[in-house]
Amino acid sequence: MFRKPTLSAIASGALIIILGIRPLVNAQPAGSPAATPSAKLAVGAWQYEFAIKAWGTRSEGEWGTLTHDGIVVDAKSFPTLDVNDYVHTPWGTLYWGGISKFPWGAHGWFPTPITGKAGKRVTPSNAPAKECVLAEADDGSTVQVTKGTRIFVRLPQSRALERNWKLADLSGDVLSATPQPLSRRSPLPRGWGPDAWVQYSFLAERLGKAALVFEHQAGPAGSAPAAKKTRITIDVVEVISPPLPPAKGNDVSLSSSAPHGKVTVPPGGTVKVHVSLAGGTGYKLHLVPPKDNIAALVGTPTIEGPTSKLFGAPSIHHFEFRIGSSPPSEFRIVFHLRRPGQSTGPEYDVAVNVLAETKKK
Repeated sequence: MFRKPTLSAIASGALIIILGIRPLVNAQPAGSPAATPSAKLAVGAWQYEFAIKAWGTRSEGEWGTLTHDGIVVDAKSFPTLDVNDYVHTPWGTLYWGGISKFPWGAHGWFPTPITGKAGKRVTPSNAPAKECVLAEADDGSTVQVTKGTRIFVRLPQSRALERNWKLADLSGDVLSATPQPLSRRSPLPRGWGPDAWVQYSFLAERLGKAALVFEHQAGPAGSAPAAKKTRITIDVVEVISPPLPPAKGNDVSLSSSAPHGKVTVPPGGTVKVHVSLAGGTGYKLHLVPPKDNIAALVGTPTIEGPTSKLFGAPSIHHFEFRIGSSPPSEFRIVFHLRRPGQSTGPEYDVAVNVLAETKKK
């Protein structure tokens, strides 16, 4: 396990704030209902959070979470991450100690490595691995991914039913397959249970479409015809196209490729704005409220998505505005995209032209 972090192990005095939590926690009576002690530091694209969970109990654990450009640096984002891998941060070198299945001990990133094993340097600016995990429930669907995406198809494996899966067809050269699937036996007696599975792995190497067909038998392999086929179509594209609602009337759709929109409405009319926001970028969408209530939100904005299973797939944010009775002839509805700790970033906007009122005779 990790040695307790000490001030001499920190390259910058900024982490004094974090490590100062320990004596404060120890001064509290055991079993106190106080919230989990934690502290955060942020410099540019970097953020580090230190927290003590279940303090004062036998399950007390220390958690060090590192984020870069809005992406958590862990084994999920960086599958090759291993114990004692290290990263250079504004606060010095931090070492990865893994995430234990037990709540106690140290988890995540700390300034002190585990002894006995040398790690490799991690550069968070490298794009996280692109992964797409599919299941039997995706039978009959078409899934869009980008080139270089690793695709996993995980199918239930039950020894009780003697279910045997095989890859029956992989059309074309769009995908390459790993020779042998990965199996996971259940911890239940004899290795069968609802959480056992077999996983097939593919790599999207070329643009185009490929059909994956899997078959399973109800008995031992070769003893019976296939009971069912599961078919999934993979569409490898340059850029995933978010399914934005079709523009109609006073609807406006915004995205990174179309950050500006325009609409013409009468006083008292409504405008619907649909904003596509890519996942994995760390950006949060912020509406800049129009001044003087010239355009008021109707209800609560809703979020739809992500639009696919691919890491980074966009979600769609839906807004509806009611234009005031006496607005200026032109104004803008503005959205800011910001990462934590940043005051600048991309901007989306809708230019609203208000029709002049025609007086009744």
